[in-house]
Amino acid sequence: MQLSRLTEWPKVFDFSASDPPIYYLLGHALLFLVGPSNWFPIALSILQVAINLVALWYFFRITQPRFGSALVHSGLCVFLIFLPARIIHAVTIGPDSMTVPLFVLLLFLLDKFLRDETLTPRNAALLGLALGAAVWVKYSFVALIPALFVVFFFLWTTRRWKLQRFLAICVLSLALASALSIHSLWASSRAHGYNTEKHWRQKGVPPDMTYKDLLSVKANDIQLFRAPEYFKREILRPHQHSYLGLSHMGVFTDPMNLFQDLSVPQNFGSVLIPDQKTRRPWKTPIMSVSMSLGIIWKASAFAGTAWLLFSALNGLVKGRLEREHITVLLGIAYFLLMFLPIPFVHAGALFGFWTPRLILPALLGIFVVVLFPLAYSLWLSFTDVNLLRSTGPAIELFGVRVPLFRFVGLQNYARIFDDPLYWSSLWRTLYFVGAFVLEATLMGLGMALVLNERFGGRSLMRSLLLIPWSLSRVVVGLLWVGILDFEFGALNGLLHNLGLIDRSISFFKDGFTALNVLVSVYMWNQAPFAALLFLAGMQSVSVDLYSAAEVDGAGYWQRFRYVTLPAIRPIMFLVLVLATVNGFLMLDLIYVLTMGGPANETTTISWLGFQTAFAFFKFGPGTAILYTLTALCLLVTVIYQRLILARFEPEA
Repeated sequence: MQLSRLTEWPKVFDFSASDPPIYYLLGHALLFLVGPSNWFPIALSILQVAINLVALWYFFRITQPRFGSALVHSGLCVFLIFLPARIIHAVTIGPDSMTVPLFVLLLFLLDKFLRDETLTPRNAALLGLALGAAVWVKYSFVALIPALFVVFFFLWTTRRWKLQRFLAICVLSLALASALSIHSLWASSRAHGYNTEKHWRQKGVPPDMTYKDLLSVKANDIQLFRAPEYFKREILRPHQHSYLGLSHMGVFTDPMNLFQDLSVPQNFGSVLIPDQKTRRPWKTPIMSVSMSLGIIWKASAFAGTAWLLFSALNGLVKGRLEREHITVLLGIAYFLLMFLPIPFVHAGALFGFWTPRLILPALLGIFVVVLFPLAYSLWLSFTDVNLLRSTGPAIELFGVRVPLFRFVGLQNYARIFDDPLYWSSLWRTLYFVGAFVLEATLMGLGMALVLNERFGGRSLMRSLLLIPWSLSRVVVGLLWVGILDFEFGALNGLLHNLGLIDRSISFFKDGFTALNVLVSVYMWNQAPFAALLFLAGMQSVSVDLYSAAEVDGAGYWQRFRYVTLPAIRPIMFLVLVLATVNGFLMLDLIYVLTMGGPANETTTISWLGFQTAFAFFKFGPGTAILYTLTALCLLVTVIYQRLILARFEPEA
């Protein structure tokens, strides 16, 4: 349909279609220049990729003007343009490819409007023209109309504009886009057809993706990490997967089957859909690993977006809007317009969840607080940075002068690999992680088995179970300091009163004992979370399976081995990965309980990297140490995936 609107002039201004006309008008002009051949879609895709690359470059110039290295700046742009979701929407023919360029254009013009008080009417008019054009390229940009009105309202109150000026700015900036939106709504309401009516769920038809699906995570989401082909409809059954899981797959894989083998001949003018493409086998494991690595990205994204949104709302109220504030405010407004109506759309699991095209503007705000720290820290691992150096290249970050680098290549890595303390810390880390994962997994599984049975007070026990996990690890550390202290500890006092000891036990005097104490304390804090995950998996196992096993004469342990364990294998994978990563990254308990002592006997890789970077200000070696830890986490995750999920087959 996209290709037919580009090639057939009468369809360009077809308001019964789901997209406005400007993209197709410009595409038809390119068709006039290139001609109706296979070169037309190729030329259009190349042009779209070029426009997106330029837009991403200017996006970073708008939101993060603190890049001191053009190489880092270029690398980030290239990385983003090759993110699977970016390739899909930069190459695929259709107005989705223009989402990011238009969003960046609006950011640029809005920033110009906010910064230049002397030319406010002209800048407001330019912003209005751009917003009107954006609305007639993608209807989704109507979400920015109320968002901009809210921004103008707060600027009116904080900058003390006159009422006439406020109204004039609103008219210049929002009137054209509002008029085009109203006209499009009126025109499409008069043109009834498949394209205008397929989007909304018909009355009496139950939704296949509810708000519960949008706001929760499901055990079946683990199946998506095997990177199934999206248009194989088995994964699109109603309520089978959560919105978060499907969108995660959409961002970090290629569900549209781009650059795959065609099962039918390619001809200009024919309709080619993802169903007609066959994925090459070697791409599936790559996509699976991409989704696993994306967990780190997604966790950072949630934390970064929440922090940036809070900062943006604070800046909005105080009239101190920065460029990144504008990015996240407009991005979230755009996202909410696409997100909230999903339970009301037709085939929500098929059409409604497909949000990489819808949330890319919001993702751009996330990139500001995720990509830059990751790229900069990786670059630091190849440099020699001295925070006390007052000369040389630097960037200004939140008002603090941060020296850039003196490139030293792999010297930092060579230096840490020659350090005996690094290797002793590595073996100590492996022991800590192994012992912690084993204890936390077994304890969590045992508690889940108990809480899965029926007994009086089970609900209360489930609630009490979460208390240790809900506590901050700093609070946990201070709690256990009070319990295990040599002179005033509650445990020593209890043992002494019971007559079991004559003198107090020093739990942190011996290094090996102190390390095992750390393992036990961390297990006490984290095992309830593992139990919660296991319990959720057990609750999803059909009672009929247990009944059938009992009929066959299976005892309790046989039912556990042959029914429960195979059913919770995906949950086991998730628990092991999370426990392993948390074990590798554990830092705060060491800080509170041992400070790496005695004599570095409880120093792990994470603590060594922290001390090197933030105690001795050696950011190059410190980040190099921590990136070796990152590589180790990824290696262990891949091993888990091969061992646990290798024979796991999702239910048909």
